[in-house]
Amino acid sequence: MALSPKLSTRHGCGFFIILSSVIAAISGLLVGYELGIISGALLQLHSLLDLSCQHQEIVVSALLIGALFASLVGGFLIDYYGRRITIMVTSCLLVFANLLLIAVASYESLIAGRIVIGISISLSAIATCVYIAEIAPQHKRGMLVSLNELMIVVGILLAYISNYVFATVANGWQYMFGLIIPLAALQAIAMYFLPPSPRFLIMKGNDEAAGKVLQKTKSNFTNQRGTHDHQIFYQSGIPI
Repeated sequence: MALSPKLSTRHGCGFFIILSSVIAAISGLLVGYELGIISGALLQLHSLLDLSCQHQEIVVSALLIGALFASLVGGFLIDYYGRRITIMVTSCLLVFANLLLIAVASYESLIAGRIVIGISISLSAIATCVYIAEIAPQHKRGMLVSLNELMIVVGILLAYISNYVFATVANGWQYMFGLIIPLAALQAIAMYFLPPSPRFLIMKGNDEAAGKVLQKTKSNFTNQRGTHDHQIFYQSGIPI
């Protein structure tokens, strides 16, 4: 596909880019929520499951164990499978893990579920920032990527609100874990309809598909000369 390094710049930011960034940034909300919700859930679970202080510490640490493992391999996974697919999979993992926590009330299931959640939020944190950066125009990239940080804070706040609301409700811990499931499922579905990032498509040698995505995300380019190699995507300032 013939592309030109000369690119027309825009001062605005298309609706499709903003929508795609917001949908991807929901991962940040999921991250924040999962970080904050365990403090409230353990207030009920420690008596229900007769958890000692050591048991509670292990449950809390389980998420970090999963996150640590995922952070070591996350970069390879998003480069191999793609940023969009990774976000979809991590949302599905989070749904599965929270369903496990709700369905099976045991110390072992708590650890297993929180490890899976740790893997999920770590991978999604990596994939989301990269995905948004690669679809955003240069002049709006910082602002759009910061949506993820905003969502993390909102997620933590929502978790604490949930902890307060369900603290005195019978089996309130199930509502705490379950409240985030619909949102994670909706994100997975919405991400299915969004395009892969242009840079990932270039990495896989699919220049034509990358060009179509760039057109869709309001990155206009003109065809002024013959075939160009992959370097053009880096030289032209296209957000890949």
